[in-house]
Amino acid sequence: MSTLVEIAVQIKVVFGVPISNADPLVMHTLGDYRVYLKLDAEQEIADPLRAAAS
Repeated sequence: MSTLVEIAVQIKVVFGVPISNADPLVMHTLGDYRVYLKLDAEQEIADPLRAAAS
C-alpha cells in the first residue's frame, strides 16, 4: 500500500473525513491532502445540516 493511501486511511480514522477510493489516486502530495481537508472544513461550516448530521 502506498504511503499516500495510508495517509488517506488515517485521515478517515482520525478526522472522520470521508475520502473516496479514487481521491488518493489524484492526490500526490501532503499539500493536496491539506487543501482537501481545508475545503471539507469550509463546506461543513457553509452547510450546517451536513455538520449536524455527522
